[in-house]
Amino acid sequence: MASPANHVPSPGTSRTVYELDSTNAAGYLIATGRVARDEPVRVEELAGGVSNVVLRVTPQSRPPFVVKQSREQLRTQLEWRSRLDRIWREVAVMRTLNRILEPGLVPGILFEDRENFLFAMEAIDERHIVWKTALLADHVDLELGARLGRILATVHRETWNDSAVRDALPDLVVFDELRIDPYYRKIAEVHAPVRDRIDWLLDEMQRQRHCLVLGDFSPKNILLTGDRVTLVDFETGHFGDPGFDHGFFLTHLTLKAIRRQSAGGVFLELARRFWQEYRSRFAESVAVVDDWEARSVVHWAACVLARIDGKSPVEYLDETCRETARTLAIEVLRDPPASLAECFDLTAERLHRP
Repeated sequence: MASPANHVPSPGTSRTVYELDSTNAAGYLIATGRVARDEPVRVEELAGGVSNVVLRVTPQSRPPFVVKQSREQLRTQLEWRSRLDRIWREVAVMRTLNRILEPGLVPGILFEDRENFLFAMEAIDERHIVWKTALLADHVDLELGARLGRILATVHRETWNDSAVRDALPDLVVFDELRIDPYYRKIAEVHAPVRDRIDWLLDEMQRQRHCLVLGDFSPKNILLTGDRVTLVDFETGHFGDPGFDHGFFLTHLTLKAIRRQSAGGVFLELARRFWQEYRSRFAESVAVVDDWEARSVVHWAACVLARIDGKSPVEYLDETCRETARTLAIEVLRDPPASLAECFDLTAERLHRP
């Protein structure tokens, strides 16, 4: 296991980290006693992420599992770094979610290796579909949108003012590295006319810290196996402003609507179903939705703009669609409507312009 080529310095320490890949993971698992020495094992790297290495491990005699290891330098065109220990934040979030959500929605944790910034979790069926892929193929399930609204409302509601969750996720450092800086500060730098609105939003995010916020609740992290839904990727989880989750999730549906232009109305209906169900479920026990929906509107517009002109732009829009999204987001940031429903209506209007 001790190949020097795979050992890299751990930032801020004198230790080295053994970086796993599909060629050396089996040896690591055998050397650490997690797979029997004489057991055949297959390892493959899973695609899709930019900030971690994710490996699916299939031993011959037991169920497969997934090993995830963080990387300091993210796989993006622009330089983008984040601390390695963010992976323990993800583990803390997953343990919380497994406590408050129905069984099976989030994989269980199997083991942790603190020295090498990695952990293992239950694997899901290889036949799963990534929801993003389904959406880009125009497979839209409105009831799934409603179900996801209920799931996110449960996360926010069940952790509202929960001191144990707040203590487990005490700062916004990782969220800042992976979302605030590459998204919000980047667009404030690029678009001076909306800088004051973004600065206001950044101040609000420091003040409005109420519940567990996932920070990456998006179609690429929602996996479907028949009727089963599995959520993954929680390293941006933190105790913060729930409006970010609203804006971030709804941005993905908005951009897919813009991609389909005049045929994009079904994606806006999906967004409406999600938001209606979220509001209904959340308001069952926390009657503050209207107090921060206006902030959710600004998050939505800022996230739309960030996925065009931030450090991690979406890959599926042509320049015409990018300009539609850009002008829509800037318009809302300059003069925000009172509700997300009005944002959906503004988007629908844009889709039908010649």
